[in-house]
Parts: sequence; C-alpha cells; structure tokens
Amino acid sequence: MADSLDTLKKQLFGAFQSGNNQKFSDVLEKMNAEQVNVKNSRGQTVLHGACSLNNNRAVTLLLNKPGIN
Repeated sequence: MADSLDTLKKQLFGAFQSGNNQKFSDVLEKMNAEQVNVKNSRGQTVLHGACSLNNNRAVTLLLNKPGIN
C-alpha cells in the first residue's frame, strides 16, 4: 500500500529536522517535485526548512531533484 501524501510530507519534514538523511532520501524518492514544493502554513517549502537548519545533505538532495524550488 502506498503512503498517503500527508504521511510522506510528515516523514520528509521529520527526517530533515532530525538529520536522518537516509530516511529523507528514501522519502524524497517517493515524491514528485510538485509534492515536495508544497508550502507549509508559514509559506516555506522543505528546501527553506533544510536551509534554515543547515542540513547540507538534505539541501543537496533537494537541489539534485529536478523541479525543486
């Protein structure tokens, strides 16, 4: 059974916040750019969050995925 988009977004945010970059990479592979680019209630994307937490590996993974902004 495929994970719901809500579940994937929660897993993605949780993974970069905790620094679990392997989990981040695994979840990121299951999502398309449009899904990853969704903004949270503060108008931030996952890329904004990864940058603000200085998670360089997550930022690199995001920037290597086509369509991420």
